[in-house]
Amino acid sequence: MATMRQSRAELTRRTIVEKGIALIEERGYDNVSVQDIVGAAGVSVGTFYHYFESKDAFYYSYIHNMYSDVDGSLLEHMDLPLIYNLRHYFEMWFKQIQQLSPEYLAQWLGHSADQGYHERVNLVQDVSQMHIDAIRACLDGYVEKGELLPDAPTDELAQRIVTVLYGVDVRWCMTNGELDLTPWFDFLTELVQLTLGPCLLAKAV
Repeated sequence: MATMRQSRAELTRRTIVEKGIALIEERGYDNVSVQDIVGAAGVSVGTFYHYFESKDAFYYSYIHNMYSDVDGSLLEHMDLPLIYNLRHYFEMWFKQIQQLSPEYLAQWLGHSADQGYHERVNLVQDVSQMHIDAIRACLDGYVEKGELLPDAPTDELAQRIVTVLYGVDVRWCMTNGELDLTPWFDFLTELVQLTLGPCLLAKAV
């Protein structure tokens, strides 16, 4: 019985997310209310707030879950040389953003500069920090494996990688999703290899 209740709860939550994201992609984040979301999902306002503290928290939860598998892949592929692991990460990152509409991603990235809504800024920064933490943990792992120098500035390197990835995201939005992301795999891999170069030991490449 508990399993059946859990399944229904998960289905309800998934329906809220799917219907809410569809509305946001169609109308824009600021033009969608919680009432709109629950109306599309066929649930009550109380049910929405059972799963999410606010509309911003709902939005953050979707983005966080979307990228959690991408970030998690770094530690799952520690058996690969560092550069190949990062290249795989870049491929997963770009594959993930292509599942979004350019308008939706632009809205999300735009919230990082929306100083009128501090909660939104914090949510975007939280996701950005999630990426940085994942990459830093990966780099720290390669330090332990002896593929990076012990004094490698892993936090600084992780921040640089995330900054470049977000830059490509913005460019993809500016081209309305028409930017061919395939060449960026090689470019980012070469750029990261140059950036990490002074810290790499021979067996890391």
